[in-house]
Amino acid sequence: MGDTTGRGPLRSVCRAAAQSADPGDQQRCGARRALADRTRLQGLEHPRTLAALHLTVEVAYGLGKLEEAIATAQQLIELRERVLGRSEHPFVVGNRERLADWRAEAEA
Repeated sequence: MGDTTGRGPLRSVCRAAAQSADPGDQQRCGARRALADRTRLQGLEHPRTLAALHLTVEVAYGLGKLEEAIATAQQLIELRERVLGRSEHPFVVGNRERLADWRAEAEA
């Protein structure tokens, strides 16, 4: 998932976003910052942190960063399975379906 502390890659992404007029860069920074804040305040397995991670996945995909979206979605699925305790939960099923679609798209 990368840096969730606000240092390293997160800082460089947000620094670039601040200098960019591209709303996509700003969305990506905002999603990553929300994830970092949720992780720091509530822990990685808190439902709101998982929702922030889901947002990060969707923003990455929306910006055309397919490999990043796939890798982060896999981490999201693993965390949700651990937290929810079952793989048939609707969130997990939906994330798996989306990940399968993205993997097929990456192979095409």
